[in-house]
Amino acid sequence: MTSERFGTFAVDPLSLGQYATLLGFICLITLNLYGPDRLLLKSLKFMGMAIAVWISIGTGSRSGWIAFPFLILLWLIFVHQIRQIKTLVPVLLGLGFLGFMVYETNAMVHERIGLAITEFMEYSHGYGHDTSTGLRMSMLKMAGLLFWEQPLAGYGDSHYPALSGIPSIAPFNTEALEFALIHNGVHNEIMQNALRSGVFGLASSLLMFIVPGVVFYRGTRSQIPSVRAAGLVGLCYIVAVFCFGLSTETFNLKYTISFYALMVSTLAAQVLRPQSI
Repeated sequence: MTSERFGTFAVDPLSLGQYATLLGFICLITLNLYGPDRLLLKSLKFMGMAIAVWISIGTGSRSGWIAFPFLILLWLIFVHQIRQIKTLVPVLLGLGFLGFMVYETNAMVHERIGLAITEFMEYSHGYGHDTSTGLRMSMLKMAGLLFWEQPLAGYGDSHYPALSGIPSIAPFNTEALEFALIHNGVHNEIMQNALRSGVFGLASSLLMFIVPGVVFYRGTRSQIPSVRAAGLVGLCYIVAVFCFGLSTETFNLKYTISFYALMVSTLAAQVLRPQSI
């Protein structure tokens, strides 16, 4: 690596980058949400977004970066009401160009994305199975195959069969893959629960995103400013955590699942409160 990734003893670079991204976009989404913010508040929100982007880039957390385009799209569509294709496309092209400039000028972004592309190309040509990207792709394939082997009961937390004994997995199985499966999980929130508890785990994982997502989406359509604000922040949170969960297990840590429960319950309470109050 050209530089050391941000992180602390208590918070690894992946979690730090993910939640910096989330909190930064909450600053952006709430900007002028109730009308023009005062200069001090507006400055603090811009500062929060800038610091969040700086931390996210410094962590080198690609699982956090995945959420950027989806959260930007949410910001454009739900906050700025930009929904016509002829208006949306130029804005997205401009933001895409800005992202390309960051890729070209920032060493951390260039290295991390370039490494992912290189590892993906290696994997697609049949080697590089034990790289970071290769392991994640193998784990998704392996998780899908294991799920179909035992879709109802699942395997619990560690009762997996020997991968080398399964013909469909044997071609891409490695010692690193077996170690990662047992000790680190499959790096995907939904597939991890599908393996752990079968179709019931799959359903519960999907509903954890879908149900609050629907509640918050309905909140964004409210004419009550406080309800709409809670809906926008909640939808931002659900979209972000879903994106993070594509390449990590987002609810395996106590503080992440506790934060999810707190955020969803408080924001949903504001969205679902009687509108006469």
